[in-house]
Amino acid sequence: MDITSVQSRFEDRIYGFQQVAGTDLLKKKQENYAVELRKKIRSQNTTKRRAVASGYSFLIHYSEKENVLVSNLPFHLIKMNPELASLNVKPVDKLKIIHEIMTEDTDTNVLDQGLGVLVAALAIDEDIPFNTIVSLNFIPILQRLMDYKYPSTIVYNAAVCLANLCTGPHEYTSDVFQAEGLQSFLKIISPRNIQTSSVAIRGIANLCGDCYEYAKAIISSPVIAQISQLLESTREDNFDLLGVLSQLVRNITHYADEIPIEQIDIILQWIGKMIFFQDPVMKEDCLEALRHISRCEDSSKIELVLENNLGGFCVQSLTLSEENLVKNAVKIVANFLALDKKTTQQLLDCGVLDKLLLLIEHPNAEMRKTVYLALDNIVCGSKSERNQYLNHEIAALSMRGLHDIDAQVKYECSLMISNFIILSSHTSILKLIDLKIFDYLKGALNSEFEPDFLSVVLIICSGLLEAGKAEQDRVHDVSNQVTILFEETGCLDELENLIGNIPIGDNFVTAQQIHEEFFGQLCDIVETKIEETPTIFEFS
Repeated sequence: MDITSVQSRFEDRIYGFQQVAGTDLLKKKQENYAVELRKKIRSQNTTKRRAVASGYSFLIHYSEKENVLVSNLPFHLIKMNPELASLNVKPVDKLKIIHEIMTEDTDTNVLDQGLGVLVAALAIDEDIPFNTIVSLNFIPILQRLMDYKYPSTIVYNAAVCLANLCTGPHEYTSDVFQAEGLQSFLKIISPRNIQTSSVAIRGIANLCGDCYEYAKAIISSPVIAQISQLLESTREDNFDLLGVLSQLVRNITHYADEIPIEQIDIILQWIGKMIFFQDPVMKEDCLEALRHISRCEDSSKIELVLENNLGGFCVQSLTLSEENLVKNAVKIVANFLALDKKTTQQLLDCGVLDKLLLLIEHPNAEMRKTVYLALDNIVCGSKSERNQYLNHEIAALSMRGLHDIDAQVKYECSLMISNFIILSSHTSILKLIDLKIFDYLKGALNSEFEPDFLSVVLIICSGLLEAGKAEQDRVHDVSNQVTILFEETGCLDELENLIGNIPIGDNFVTAQQIHEEFFGQLCDIVETKIEETPTIFEFS
């Protein structure tokens, strides 16, 4: 629509409003103004009543605080109609008039204009608070109009208003829920009107995201079955419908443990449709939902993700440019890798390892930490077949994490390497020495004497010594490097306290002595590390 057309429509509405309400009314005090308008809305002339409502639906866009039009209309139009700038009717008075219109009038055009006022009012929440609409008891009116016996525009706008009320503070969402708002939304989900159904789904998504009680009621409602029928009735996937559905999927899967597995399967099928559109918002909702499902106590729900061919989507998401999406993808992948060898192999077939390694130097510390957790889960998943997934070259690439500036990242990296050493062959372990693992450990110990980290470093060194002992020609080389490592980093005192006051100092000479004096005491720690449950994320 061009500017001339917009300007013309604007002037027509203002003219009609002035003709009905009287130009002089615009100059009166607000209390008289409201009284006069109440007389007009009781007129026997439908056109007059409609004009009053229409005028209000336009004027409601006017922000008395900012002295500008809040709608998409150009700013200069306000200058052409200076009477708008002097209009000073309190929001509550405007809405009281509209309430009377919608309570007493039966003309669908008048009702439609009244709904237009509410839609605009709810879009300007700083001007007209939600509590005004709730306190005036608009909710029953909206629910009455959410019936397909009314024209579709009325049903649609009533649904928009009720759905928008659910975006406010909890007390207003509670008012909607207590008034059986969920049932009102469910009632209008129908193949006969996809657009209105989309609004209803958005309203349910808003309710679902408010609190556990509402989400639980939604899970036990027929909403998933109804939406499935709705999707089946459409010839092709509807972008707008799936867009609001992704919001519901994101919110409802917060409680994935309570959703029956059959419904989880349906939700995953929806996600399969959503990711087809490559929409960033939908993608974010889908990844968030998959993250929720990936931490379910029931592993069969997690396995459904792969059965619905969504593993590849999660892996490919590791390469996205949006950091928040990648962060979720890494957490999902880490949780999947904690399941079993079969799941691990499926993700490896999708190229997960290469993509994880590309992220070990990501600027975000939490991301790097999660990557090492994922790699550690891969290592722990290879217990039965030593060194099945990670070879020494990949472990060496990962060793860079020992020099990370973030202590948590450094610690997770050390855990991954210690598990790799525990589970690998002596040959692979000794190759790490050739790839400068002692240089990485030295750099790490120069800045970190934290007991937990020292414990893991001790496990790493013990594993290196054990491998050196198995290869007689390397035994003195390895033991000397371990001795130099602890002497040059100045952490011998800390190590002595750590392992129970066992003398190290001059006795720290050969692998045999180290094995006899303290490696045996590490066996329990080593066994604990091997049996340690892979890391499952419990982020909210």
